[in-house]
Amino acid sequence: MGAEWWKLTLVVLAAAVAAWALRAAIATTQRVRLGVVCMTKRPLDFFTWLRHHRDLGVEHFFLRIEDTPDLLDTLQRAPYKHFVTCIAGTGEREYYEQVHRQQDLVDRAICKARHVGLSHLVHIDDDELLHCPSGRPALDSFLRAAAPGTSCFVVQNVEAVFDAERCEAVFGGTTTFCTNPSAYTAYANGKSIGALHDPSLRSLGAHRFSGDAVFTPSLLLLVLHFESPCIQRWREKFESYAARNGSACLTGDIPFPFYCESMNEPTDATWRKWKAPSRHRREDLLEITLK
Repeated sequence: MGAEWWKLTLVVLAAAVAAWALRAAIATTQRVRLGVVCMTKRPLDFFTWLRHHRDLGVEHFFLRIEDTPDLLDTLQRAPYKHFVTCIAGTGEREYYEQVHRQQDLVDRAICKARHVGLSHLVHIDDDELLHCPSGRPALDSFLRAAAPGTSCFVVQNVEAVFDAERCEAVFGGTTTFCTNPSAYTAYANGKSIGALHDPSLRSLGAHRFSGDAVFTPSLLLLVLHFESPCIQRWREKFESYAARNGSACLTGDIPFPFYCESMNEPTDATWRKWKAPSRHRREDLLEITLK
């Protein structure tokens, strides 16, 4: 009786191991299906942004469109309605509160992304482009090969350097990017991709998803950040911050010198000082030509 029980146990264990191995093999060959979630308000070059990511293979976009009714109306029509899910919203440019709106948007998008069959979701802004230096297949292989418990793939950002302001065709305005985080005018801790297989996946602010995290090699994926390319929009943004978050620089809650000087003195001279290519060391600059 004992021997028979052990034989049965071994058969059951062998079947379980075989099933696990099969699931693992399927997981490593499944197609990566990528979605993007973004909160946008009066974007400068939105349809270039959208086309770039469609060309990169992004299958679906989850957007909160604030105070931009014409854009909302367009995206709710064909052909966009087939791959864009929109939420209408309103909101002021307030340093802290807009992060809460973003976090709520991402958590909603996680559920919707699973529903349409996506495998991964990335949160970026409307002034950022995803860039795969080694091509999309290399990125997909990396994502598929990750350890089963990995839920968050951290992606390094680089920051665009402008010779002159750009209020139209923003993403074609420069091919030069700063790669030294200490010289950035804005955030330097990257963005991330969330793996939707994790049932407890959620947003951890604007830059991270929950769960075990790994760093994505920069040869596979970068976030190209085109921070404040247009003087008029830059001034509007930081005057709004100054009105609502005026003390945040004094308390250190806003850690970026560029932000604080922009809030205190939003003049053309301030913009040009911070955006001048001469501010950067040559060895910190990288040329990236987008197709």
